[in-house]
Order: sequence, then C-alpha cells, then structure tokens
Amino acid sequence: MIFDWCITPFEIPFLKLELAWPPLVPRTHVEETDKEIIVYFEIPGVKKEEIELYASERTLRLRAKIPEEIRRRMWKPKEYRKTLVLTVPVDPEKATSKYEDGILRVVLPKKAPGRTIPIE
Repeated sequence: MIFDWCITPFEIPFLKLELAWPPLVPRTHVEETDKEIIVYFEIPGVKKEEIELYASERTLRLRAKIPEEIRRRMWKPKEYRKTLVLTVPVDPEKATSKYEDGILRVVLPKKAPGRTIPIE
C-alpha cells in the first residue's frame, strides 16, 4: 500500500500519544447565610484522599483527581478543578468540609466585621 511507510506514534515505543484534556469544572452550588458561606461541589467517583481544598480570605480552590478506572471507561480528564472568588472575607482557619455520595460540602465562616473602638 502507499501509506505502509508512514510511521504513526502508536508504532514507536518512545512516542506516546496522550490526549490532553482540560480539567473538568464541577457543578457548584453556593449558599450564604448571616454567619457563613456554604459551597457544594459535585465530584462523583473521586476518593476522599484525592481531594485538595485551599481556602484564603477571599478564595476557595478545589482540585480532585479522577480515578484511572473511571477516566478510561468514560473518557474523562485527569481531574476536577475550580476556583471561587468569594464576595465577603471568610476565616479559613475555621473552615470545615465533608465528602459524601459524590458531594463535597464546604462551610466557610464569615470573618467578623470590624468594630468601633471606644476612646477613653
């Protein structure tokens, strides 16, 4: 055949063709109360140990690795990734989270507003 001489990346062991998928952006729901901000991330199939959360006064960042068996079966990217910019300052030291049935719930207590200092 005419194209028999063509070499594809699949034929050369040191050349590997890997699809570079961008990370998945998980579905997110945000609720705000007087005292806290509650964020829900939908990240099914992820193991709790593979979730990374980072919080600062004004941001919340999620990164979660999707297991290899799910990626191969469903042609998914390697990870979920999402960064939220918060509208009010929160106290990241008091943040809590819980992962159950593919839903990650993050509770971020709001920082106390400044107060007037009486002068003596």
